[in-house]
Amino acid sequence: MRYDTPMYPMVNNGTSYSYESGDYSDVEIPEKAVMASIIAMPDEVMRWMFGELKQDCLIAHTPINYHQSNGLELEKVQIGTKFYKVVKMRRLRRKCVYYLQRIS
Repeated sequence: MRYDTPMYPMVNNGTSYSYESGDYSDVEIPEKAVMASIIAMPDEVMRWMFGELKQDCLIAHTPINYHQSNGLELEKVQIGTKFYKVVKMRRLRRKCVYYLQRIS
């Protein structure tokens, strides 16, 4: 398995003031990149998870367990310029598997 794609976990760091709109807003700042092996989700897995076929679903394998190292619940990740929602996560002995669905 080649861990060659940077995956950025998105973490909500509280509120910040926007000078343009004059409002306080929640800001999600990407954390340090985690190298991942990204593959397209097979049709059988999509039918099992969602009950139907969906577009742009991925499976990401990371060599470290991100939850245990940071103590955070991962809800959203950024891969390239696209954002994905974490649908399911499986902890294995030496790696972690994330099932991702594209957020439109």
